[in-house]
Amino acid sequence: MLVYYTMPRILLLSDLHWSADAREIEERDVTSFRSRRVFPKEKKFNRLKDYAELILETKPELILFAGDVTGDGSCGRGFHKAFLYLLTAIEMMGIHTLYVQGDHDEQRYINYLENRTSDFNYVHHISGRAVDICGLKILGLSFFHTNHREDLKNFVATTRGEFDILLCHCPLKRRNWLFDLNCNYIVTGHFDHKCSFIRKKLFLSFGNDFSFISYAVLETTNEEFPIQYGLQSFDRSFDITFQIRKSEIAYHYEILKMFHERDLLDLKKIEGRQMLRQLQRQHQFDLKFIQGNEFKQAVEELATLKKQLQSGEQQWRKGMMTKLNRYRVSGRVKVSYSFVVDYLEGLAL
Repeated sequence: MLVYYTMPRILLLSDLHWSADAREIEERDVTSFRSRRVFPKEKKFNRLKDYAELILETKPELILFAGDVTGDGSCGRGFHKAFLYLLTAIEMMGIHTLYVQGDHDEQRYINYLENRTSDFNYVHHISGRAVDICGLKILGLSFFHTNHREDLKNFVATTRGEFDILLCHCPLKRRNWLFDLNCNYIVTGHFDHKCSFIRKKLFLSFGNDFSFISYAVLETTNEEFPIQYGLQSFDRSFDITFQIRKSEIAYHYEILKMFHERDLLDLKKIEGRQMLRQLQRQHQFDLKFIQGNEFKQAVEELATLKKQLQSGEQQWRKGMMTKLNRYRVSGRVKVSYSFVVDYLEGLAL
């Protein structure tokens, strides 16, 4: 059972979608902001203002960025100065903030950020290390810590102790290994949108499937809805918030401004319907997969199967792969052969 205890209000973000003109931001803009404390009106600052507004609206005590902060697969790379600007604003707000490196965060950009924020009191890069902050123990893993199986396997085998939150940027086929770590919350960027309870942990994933702000807010002091998962368009034409009820672990979503009214609908009642087709035809994003029911089944069945194969209680059969391959991770991606054999190693033939 997931452990609920008092935590600070946490804002989770990943895979930032910068607009092309944000590359024009220079260090002198950051210096100017430090003295003026106002976002300029030029277009290149628009995305910065979008993220800053979300931070002001959610009022977090801790912000966690799960990688791809200086660029991603959709907007490209080289937004390190834009992210420095955002980190500077957060530092001036006095909000504790941690981030890890994603696959689109080139090492030179991470080095740049570490150098420019070395005197910051609230902002820290934590790839490859654990920190104690706001009463929590948080472990950070970059894409490069999770992308190679042997490295990740050895890390899991040698890591001792319990962590409150694992903050990482992990590819899909390596994610089974994350659940072997002793933690209560797993937060990852890179791919897919999930908010699901898997192997007694809360699993939250974020991706760059479309140019929205995807975020989550953890607030354990909220007895009814301690977890919110949101998808927000930059022009605010629609705003979707999943509220996870603590007592029932029931999923609901609220669509704002979509039809100029507020609707609160039970996600379980509309599974199978393509809810965003009218708004985002190019993405064909299926809301039902945010619950991760089939992904949850695949991960939990694989964990059980691995133990049975290791103990000799079960023998590998070809039909097992066929069954696992039926599970969907998202509307477009099924559990793959590599997802299975990566975790089972030599136990699957």
